[in-house]
Amino acid sequence: MNPQDPLAALHPLRTPPPVEAWPPAPGWWLLTALLLAAFLALGLLVLRAWRRRAWLRAARRDLAALRARHAGDPAALTAATNALLKRAALARYPRRETAALTGSDWLAFLNATAPEQPFAAVAATLPYEPAPAAPDAAAFCAAAERWLRAQRGGRRSA
Repeated sequence: MNPQDPLAALHPLRTPPPVEAWPPAPGWWLLTALLLAAFLALGLLVLRAWRRRAWLRAARRDLAALRARHAGDPAALTAATNALLKRAALARYPRRETAALTGSDWLAFLNATAPEQPFAAVAATLPYEPAPAAPDAAAFCAAAERWLRAQRGGRRSA
């Protein structure tokens, strides 16, 4: 040993063993649990919203089927579309608000529950009015489609 060289007396550096990836630190376990809980909650919210709008998907399918079934009979198409709208309104809004509506009150309700008022320009006569005129079935179906498109969410309770 050379007394002049103090570094010669030092031992060589020892490197620590490599850090292993498993098991992770407790913070990673906590983060994983929180992320799983968040994904589960998000999935349940999406499922709930999807189920809440089942009536809307069914109404849209039924409207397309009605158009195909009653293509040659505008009066039957208008009556069937009106019945479909009534069922959809009963599924979306409280029964006491929608069940007793007929005629112009019914059209006013449909216009009031859609932002663009799709039935304002439709002069289709509903089948239970006293002197039914020849209905404009295409315009009535288009208005019904716009009304269904405007309905979002699930059942409203009052």
